Amino acid sequence: MSTINYAKPVLGIAAFSGTGKTQLLTQLIPALKQSGLRVGVIKHAHHDVDIDKPGKDSYEIRKAGATPVVLASDQRIAVMIEKSEVAPSKIDDLLSYIKPETVDLVLIEGYKELDHPKLFLFRHDIKNRHQEIDDSIKNIMNHKNTLAIITDLQKENLSEHLLTDKTVLDINNIEDVKHFILNYLKN
Repeated sequence: MSTINYAKPVLGIAAFSGTGKTQLLTQLIPALKQSGLRVGVIKHAHHDVDIDKPGKDSYEIRKAGATPVVLASDQRIAVMIEKSEVAPSKIDDLLSYIKPETVDLVLIEGYKELDHPKLFLFRHDIKNRHQEIDDSIKNIMNHKNTLAIITDLQKENLSEHLLTDKTVLDINNIEDVKHFILNYLKN
């Protein structure tokens, strides 16, 4: 059971950096929307992110100490909040910025270590880029909250130490991934 407290389903897309989470989401979100779902996303960034620029009014107002600053145009709204300490954000806090009545599903990109339902994205060449991930992959693949593995490998081709009893979905078949999510939402 997830430790996340939110009025709508929350599903993570977890993977190691550089595996293709964003690429998957940019294909998956339109497919889910075509099925009638309203999809929100929480994206984890591993670096300092600033959506504003020095010299712009909202930037200067924020730097002067206002928090939050709501930047609004006819096309979009951005809320910028300066955190009092540099620390990982809590998912429940981030979800509080998404009104449940505006979404049917929230996808969380990243936060693979947190205890929420997730799909784990795995590419065959990831081991060549990361030395420490064998145990991490095994732990994530077989974690009780990992619902499925999205990969470019067939289940029988997963190496012996990465074997899993989880559903294996083809990363190149967005329709299968979409249908898996739609079935998950029905349960």
